[in-house]
Amino acid sequence: MREIMTVEEKNPVEFYLSVKLERYVKGKVVQTEGLLNTGSSRSICPLKVALKLGFEKEQLECTSKETLMLANNGSWNTLGNIIVKLRITGIDVEAKTTFLVVDDSEICDKYERYELILGSSTLVALKMSLDFDEEAVYVFNRRVFVMSCASGEKDKESSRRIASSQLGEELRTNLIDKYPSIIRM
Repeated sequence: MREIMTVEEKNPVEFYLSVKLERYVKGKVVQTEGLLNTGSSRSICPLKVALKLGFEKEQLECTSKETLMLANNGSWNTLGNIIVKLRITGIDVEAKTTFLVVDDSEICDKYERYELILGSSTLVALKMSLDFDEEAVYVFNRRVFVMSCASGEKDKESSRRIASSQLGEELRTNLIDKYPSIIRM
């Protein structure tokens, strides 16, 4: 006889990380928040972030454009893509990341809590894991700064909980040795 488990549905949890984006050539840096989105295969940023990094709209037009299909059957037309260094605030890990650029109205006007969508390609590259019970994010098995906000809450500042830890010196050295192509000091 099979046993049926009964579970209580909880409010959905959204995970946000404070990140820095740095342009490779000009070295411009933008600090912002990104939503960790396991349902998105690609990472996405609005045009205004690309412009702050020093990219010009004409440069974006030279890169490949795509149409993103959304879970709600809608779509976003991309303006192009950018390749930048992504750093998670509070730890010494960086990854070369490609962001699809969309019109500001797609992200900034609709979602005031974040400017970036960090898709599963980025989550996999950084070996991220999400713990919904603890409302925690791990990068290379280490808990990182997390801004967690239950959806539907009006006051984002009061609903955030920040948990932090720093990578130990030994772990930091091991990570640099093991992943020299994506980790910089």
